[in-house]
Amino acid sequence: MNLMEKLENFLGDASLINFFKVKGYKPIIKDNWFYLEDLSNHQLERMEIYNDPNDSKRIRFKGTSWAFSLNKDKEKAFYVDHLLIGDVPKEEFVFSMRHQFTNIAEEITEENMNIKLAYNNQKHIFHIRKNFIDIERISIKPKSYEDYFNPKAPTQYELEHFHFYRNDNNDLTIIDSSLEKVKEATKEFIALEEFYPTITSYISKDFPIVREAMEKCQQERKNYTKVYTMKRKKSS
Repeated sequence: MNLMEKLENFLGDASLINFFKVKGYKPIIKDNWFYLEDLSNHQLERMEIYNDPNDSKRIRFKGTSWAFSLNKDKEKAFYVDHLLIGDVPKEEFVFSMRHQFTNIAEEITEENMNIKLAYNNQKHIFHIRKNFIDIERISIKPKSYEDYFNPKAPTQYELEHFHFYRNDNNDLTIIDSSLEKVKEATKEFIALEEFYPTITSYISKDFPIVREAMEKCQQERKNYTKVYTMKRKKSS
């Protein structure tokens, strides 16, 4: 399949096109060139396109604020296997997503997705597998009283983990299911969805554990909710 045939297949895939449109961009061909159209102002971002010399199924796109590549799954359907958003020439990104398959003798032995997001002055890293999710949140610690008056004081960071896994009964478990921990884990999924609308639904098609983890957080929060019964005050 030549490059033009690959582009035609890509542009004919409604679900892939919608993946970009929910972020406010539409892939188009205009004047025999490929662009991402910013739907808010109709500006065009010119994309360079390459065949991957190491993988005949893969096609790469590179612009100024977006870079991504498409590959084919075992059903020979295109999927986004790598996505970068930010300053592409400077290689400074606020978002990256990598969807990978491990193949041995042409058999898929493992599938995983890794996402990095810089958002709300925090860094969020999602390691997603079929049977577990590990989320890292890196935040800047508030300066101490002494450091506040010391401009040379090094920045201190705080690392938090949120971990979901399937136990031996195939039930989804969250390590440390305290109310505070569950609330903070919920914020991680919210941050991801706020930056890239519908992405949790997009990921859940291949990794149902993401949807289950969000539902698990919701259920755990309900378990901590106190229910008060309203009673009519007795008249004296």
